[in-house]
Amino acid sequence: MKIRLIVLIQACLILTACKPPEETRMKAIIGAVLIDPAAPPLSRSVLVVAGQRIRAIGDQSSTPVPAGSEKINGAGKFLIPAPVEISSLDSMPRISKMDELKTRLKEGATVFSGMVTDVEEFDQTLVQQMRDLRIVFVPQLHSLTGSALEAAGRNSRKLASLGVMIAASAGPNAEREWERLARAGLSPREVLASATTNAARAAGLSEQSGALAPGLKANLWLLAGNPLENVSNLSRAERILMEGEWKQ
Repeated sequence: MKIRLIVLIQACLILTACKPPEETRMKAIIGAVLIDPAAPPLSRSVLVVAGQRIRAIGDQSSTPVPAGSEKINGAGKFLIPAPVEISSLDSMPRISKMDELKTRLKEGATVFSGMVTDVEEFDQTLVQQMRDLRIVFVPQLHSLTGSALEAAGRNSRKLASLGVMIAASAGPNAEREWERLARAGLSPREVLASATTNAARAAGLSEQSGALAPGLKANLWLLAGNPLENVSNLSRAERILMEGEWKQ
């Protein structure tokens, strides 16, 4: 009898150990407007999280919610990728002059802290080169004042409109940076991209974060307001999910 009991217990332990851990930790955010900077908004969405990663995304009519999932009502809310912190800012080439930018480009740099402020127009060949190389600028407008702020804001707007990536790091100055980028003339979608997709590119995390897609880490903000209508809504996170776990 004891032997049969031991065998039964061992079998149960083996079955439990073999069960994929992510299958026991699924979450489904249902009904939110899903907003990814690179795609049109998706209303009445379903986003399924398994473990630390996004498992599935779609509309409610075609995306099943796994049985036993933790269900989060997202109706009336807006779901975005979590803004990304760029921890390598101090080690990036910092530029403010065109000559500095060209020198660093020749040296192979692809991410820059700061923004060119000594020119008002950019050579189209240079702009095309920066687009092809997927260069990212982190202008850090929050640290500037006066004429330097005006010039950096103007050129951040110009480069963004020409398809060059502008990024903003999440952190203590994030809200101020988003506001200044918006005041400089970047659209709400461009500001959202700067905080998410482009920041992930600058941080070397594009394959993990900064967008909403199956396989990426489940780093998500559920907002009370639409960030594509007003940049200030980026600061209105009601719930925060990081690597599949609720932090707020």
